[in-house]
Amino acid sequence: TSGILLLGSGLTLMALFAWWLIAHALKPLDAMADTAGAIASGDLSQRVTDADDETEVGRLGGALNVMLGQIEESFAAQKASEAKLRRFL
Repeated sequence: TSGILLLGSGLTLMALFAWWLIAHALKPLDAMADTAGAIASGDLSQRVTDADDETEVGRLGGALNVMLGQIEESFAAQKASEAKLRRFL
């Protein structure tokens, strides 16, 4: 019975460590989701916090920031073009 208790305790500790490790690894994705929510609300100046470029999540964050910069520039160019057109008319 002590072996079963020891095995159960070991499995519980391993499960808790795995849960902590997964939660820690997913924090950058959670932050990206929060940033995406702010952007969806109309705040195009938001950017994903820099993460480690050596990870897939970090590379995704960098790519999203580049894409967001291009979108923000496109909207700014469109607004400038519309303002020029209004002044012309």
